[in-house]
Amino acid sequence: MKKQSVVMSAAAVVLAASISTGCSNDAKALDRVTAPAAAGPSSTSAGKGAPVIRQVPSAGEPGPPFYTPVFMGGVSGFVPTDGTWAAIHFYRQPSCIPGGFNLLQVFDPPAAFGCSLTITGEVWRHEASDLVPFQEHYSGEGVPIYFVRLTDLTAVAADGVVTIAEVQDIALVGQASFYRSVIHNSNQAASHGHETLSAHGQLEDGRGFQLHFNEKFINGEHVFQNVRIEFR
Repeated sequence: MKKQSVVMSAAAVVLAASISTGCSNDAKALDRVTAPAAAGPSSTSAGKGAPVIRQVPSAGEPGPPFYTPVFMGGVSGFVPTDGTWAAIHFYRQPSCIPGGFNLLQVFDPPAAFGCSLTITGEVWRHEASDLVPFQEHYSGEGVPIYFVRLTDLTAVAADGVVTIAEVQDIALVGQASFYRSVIHNSNQAASHGHETLSAHGQLEDGRGFQLHFNEKFINGEHVFQNVRIEFR
């Protein structure tokens, strides 16, 4: 991933660093970030040696400074696809994304902080001062998920720019009534980072959809062990 030219706030760094690495230890993604805010009233811990758990959003945890994590590394990076369809899930409302913003750039502070989160959850750290949480849990109702044909998305991205309008022009727009994501980052005890996401809901055309994937970060690459995208 290319170095980002933006300066992230301390409140944003936790999710920015963890999700931007796509469950990896990519040092470049940590450029220009500072330590997370100290544990506050929204933090919980069972005692010495227990993880520090913070709610998202809460004081010091406003959510990531981007709208969707799937373009980390470009179209060939972190976009879940079954080979025909690709799924783009949004952490912030698509209607709030500036029309001229290039989604391939991913980060957009401070503008992104002005857009409502579509997910809530919690992040787990070994120590309150840890830059990257070792585990993240997110859920939501009404989470926007766009489904686009991979060939169409690749064509749109050929010029190096993907705007929200371009995505909407080629997308089946859906809204998840159920959304659950569990992320284990590479700073955990396991040998690699991984994520599991499950969602289901309804498309604007009235059909239902299901999305499920398991992803691992192995040898510097995102590997989707299985991706299921179904329309009914």
